[in-house]
Amino acid sequence: MIPTDDRPRDRRRWAALLAVALVVAVGVPAGWALTRPDPDVGSLAALRTPAPADPADPADPEAGATPPPAAVPDAARPAPAPDPDPAVPGVPVRSGRLDARPPDPADPVRVRVPARAIDAPVVPVGVEPATGGMEIPEDVDDVGLYTPNPAPGAPEGSSVLSGHVDSRVQGRGAFFPLEQVQPGDVVTVDLADGTALDYEVIARTRYPKAELPLAEVFSTAGPHHLTLITCGGAFDSIDRQYQDNVVVVAVPTRT
Repeated sequence: MIPTDDRPRDRRRWAALLAVALVVAVGVPAGWALTRPDPDVGSLAALRTPAPADPADPADPEAGATPPPAAVPDAARPAPAPDPDPAVPGVPVRSGRLDARPPDPADPVRVRVPARAIDAPVVPVGVEPATGGMEIPEDVDDVGLYTPNPAPGAPEGSSVLSGHVDSRVQGRGAFFPLEQVQPGDVVTVDLADGTALDYEVIARTRYPKAELPLAEVFSTAGPHHLTLITCGGAFDSIDRQYQDNVVVVAVPTRT
């Protein structure tokens, strides 16, 4: 019998097993990372009013230029209008009649994002006395409407809706899918009078909780929009809380 040396074959077999192990060890975390949503998508440019262009901007030689007037005989020139009194500024006038005031929108009762399986009742919340921050509904299935801010359907300002992402005791919260929301998704707010308001998502951003832009989130002026907030990011097992806030901004749809 001719002796055979199996060592090269064994080396090839162990090399193949090692290659498979590396693919499994590296491929699984990489695949998990690729399936996670980007923390920031969309743009808030729609909420920012651009600065008016300077008609005398030297970068545009034609900006603000006025064509020379055609020659008009003096006899045909109209008499100049008297200058307005500079001491009396122009003041906009608005009717004080009660029937001229636009009606307040009905109370929100439900918020829905059909594309992300969000469908939850809305309850009013205010300021937490102990912390001075916004209250959060006790039931994770509810979404809180921050009543000090404008309500959905208001002419201006941010309407703020907050909800839980999950709870150790109650499980997944109403806003668990909020981190999956994408620009273009429709957010519908159902009102108590049977009507509904539709908004279109323009941005989703994740902020460390200490860096949440409170002035923007709780703005009471500027273009009206809807702001949805929940927790997200990494979970701190010592403090028992998430480290970030997920903020979704939506604007009224054009009708």
